[in-house]
Amino acid sequence: MVMTPEAKVKKVVVKQLKELGAYYFFPATGGYGKSGVPDIVGCWEGLFFGIECKAGKNIPTALQEKNLRDIEKAGGFQVVINEENMDQVSKLLHGPYRQRAHGFDPKTHWLRKCLSCRKEILLERNIFICDQCKKSDKFRY
Repeated sequence: MVMTPEAKVKKVVVKQLKELGAYYFFPATGGYGKSGVPDIVGCWEGLFFGIECKAGKNIPTALQEKNLRDIEKAGGFQVVINEENMDQVSKLLHGPYRQRAHGFDPKTHWLRKCLSCRKEILLERNIFICDQCKKSDKFRY
């Protein structure tokens, strides 16, 4: 059976997710599913992610773009993967949330957005104090 170009991208992405030990799935969008959800949704070391796979020069639909933005607004990581960057999924997952904070340990620290002002802050365990709005809160997992 011949694979479509998008299926080839998904296969390469899944291989990397398996190597990382990430939890992931392919959401069902027909029937009771939600439309526009990314092709692959998952979690790795506390980082929720949505990956939209595209072939060639294809771009996400407006609904897919909205869902990707919603994931990012909620504190998750979103990315569009195609043949040009399909070998970089592991690097991309390590990068944005793990390398911005000096001394970041994914077992004890998480980057999240303040629930009040939406500024991204580093949590130690599950308590934080936002230096912008000076509010403290517990973050539930």
